[in-house]
Amino acid sequence: AVDYGVHKLWEYNNVG
Repeated sequence: AVDYGVHKLWEYNNVG
């Protein structure tokens, strides 16, 4: 996933 900030919050569970 991309480190956008807020995007990272939910993307954190989908990091990859």
